[in-house]
Amino acid sequence: MTAIERIKSRGRIPRAALYARFSSDNQREESIEAQLRAMHEYCARNGAAIVEEFCDRARSATTDDRPEFLNMIAASREGKFDIVLVHKLDRFSRNRYDSAYYKRELKKNGVTLISVLENLDDSPESIILESVLEGMSEYYSKNLGREVMKGMKESARQCRYTGGHVPYGFKVNKETYRFEIEEREAEAVRMIFQGVCDGLGYAEIIDRLNYLGYRNKAGRPFVKNSITEMLRNEKYRGVYIFNRAAARSATGTRNNHLSKHEDEMIRIEGGMPRIVDDETFFKVSRIIKNRSHRAANLTAKETYLLTGKVVCGHCGSAFTGNCSYSGSNKRKRVTYKCGAKSKRGELRCDVKDVNRDYLEQFVVEQISEIIFSEERIPEILEGYEESIASLNLQTDSAMNILREQQQSTQQKIDNIISVIAQSGSPTLLTTLDRLEAELAGINEKIEAHEQSCGYKNIDRRQVIEAYRKAQQMFVEGTLPQRKQLINLYVKRVVVYSEYVRIELHNIPSNLKSRTDAGLTDNSEACEIHTILAKFRVKKRHAFATKDKSVRFYGGGEGN
Repeated sequence: MTAIERIKSRGRIPRAALYARFSSDNQREESIEAQLRAMHEYCARNGAAIVEEFCDRARSATTDDRPEFLNMIAASREGKFDIVLVHKLDRFSRNRYDSAYYKRELKKNGVTLISVLENLDDSPESIILESVLEGMSEYYSKNLGREVMKGMKESARQCRYTGGHVPYGFKVNKETYRFEIEEREAEAVRMIFQGVCDGLGYAEIIDRLNYLGYRNKAGRPFVKNSITEMLRNEKYRGVYIFNRAAARSATGTRNNHLSKHEDEMIRIEGGMPRIVDDETFFKVSRIIKNRSHRAANLTAKETYLLTGKVVCGHCGSAFTGNCSYSGSNKRKRVTYKCGAKSKRGELRCDVKDVNRDYLEQFVVEQISEIIFSEERIPEILEGYEESIASLNLQTDSAMNILREQQQSTQQKIDNIISVIAQSGSPTLLTTLDRLEAELAGINEKIEAHEQSCGYKNIDRRQVIEAYRKAQQMFVEGTLPQRKQLINLYVKRVVVYSEYVRIELHNIPSNLKSRTDAGLTDNSEACEIHTILAKFRVKKRHAFATKDKSVRFYGGGEGN
């Protein structure tokens, strides 16, 4: 006896919910309309009443990420229908686990799954046949996926577009299916990378892009998420990458930040048109890596300028910020502490804590003497003049864009006015109001640009005065860019028992020979400038010597 016959034997009319699905991975499958027509005919023949229809269009049956399917499962808990009718079992699911799980859910809710084309009942033979059909459906799905991936990999080896999201700054040639540069968007990409190189924060970069009228692929203003992934995308330096993201987990979720093994990926150097040069791209990568060490500072009660840069010279562990209170008056002590001090046994490190203020002040003074050296003033003047020229060029470019937008919008307004005059159509008045408001906004931006145009050079004396003022603010801690400069120049600070080694990078070659603070180690002189500061230990406290070494807390001779 079938499920419908059992319901009728109780004197009830079977209530049916129809579920249809169409997958875009095979256009030869029956359409939604054909499936529904077959199910309507089945219900008419068997005397079942249709109470609801659920249809998923262009959805795969290998996952349960199907809105209408999940709505159907939820509705079954409300007792609205007795059976769920599908055209074929593979419309319900092509995954044996999902099929068993959701059929069990329906059964718990008193609902039976019926297929129009597979005439199955509750007999042992039907159960075996149903298992075979589900296994064949799953095999078909996986085999189809394998064949599709094979074709996509072949296209990828030719550096062709394989579907999905087109990265910002690129477009796809409809004839060759190869990537080409979208010049307008590429300008924004270069501005983003250059902004990070110049030490700008994401918010400042986004504000500049939106002010200049740039928009993301969806035509909306830029937000932080719009640019963070761009800065890590090697396609901008000309590398074609396919099949990078890790596969979905057993639960069907995917973490796009995880990558597959290199053997599974296709990487072709020069396979994409280049927008950003290698030097800029890798410099941005280093800056982003350094910025990631600053996250702990956001929740810390105390501010630590050297977060993520101080390491122990004895055990190699990172130093972390530490705040403690000691003595009868509970005097606060803020230090950098070796991360291995709290460990036991052989892993424990006994190096003393470093006074935060002394260490940071010492590092700041060393950076100040190098980056604010008056030997750099000619270089600063040259850079300032280049910056002024670049700003004026950007302003001219932005003004041209705004003029084009102004002209285009005005043309649209004139066209609509002409149509209204000829037809008298009132429906165009709303569009006219919107365009006039848009034109007013463009005019305001043009006016603001005209007022800010024409950056002018200042004389040498003013540059020197501003330079010395910036140096003073940097040492005193009032310079807004202080943290940015420290992250730019300090590679790491290595703390030993009796001395500290400061490794600086990005130092101009003409200044690397200066050694105002103790010893110098030039083993990596081409990239790293190292300063060694000695310690002098007396009784319980190490103290600052003439060569500006750093003071430690704690006791112990020679430690």
